[in-house]
Amino acid sequence: NIEDSPSILKLIDLKRYSSWNKTLRHTALIFHVIRIWRNKKTSTHLTTADITEARYALIKGTQQSHYAEEIKQITFKAKDKTPTVIHVDKNGILQCHGRIETLKFT
Repeated sequence: NIEDSPSILKLIDLKRYSSWNKTLRHTALIFHVIRIWRNKKTSTHLTTADITEARYALIKGTQQSHYAEEIKQITFKAKDKTPTVIHVDKNGILQCHGRIETLKFT
């Protein structure tokens, strides 16, 4: 699956784009064209799902390239059911939750 690959950053040069929105739309367009070539998609228009998928791929690829060791450690702790403030979500993206979210109101 192309969007799961941390090598997405090798495919897309982030320095070429002047804004996050341009980077996001071009990444979504690349994924869209690849799916058309593979005959997995027939629509010719970008959808919000395409853009969301591109956002996840860019964030995940960037996190993997900078925090690979930390992600391994957090994933290992998650198997132990050790509560941590930082976790990997269902999309494979690191997330941090603050103290407010862990408070229990009575």
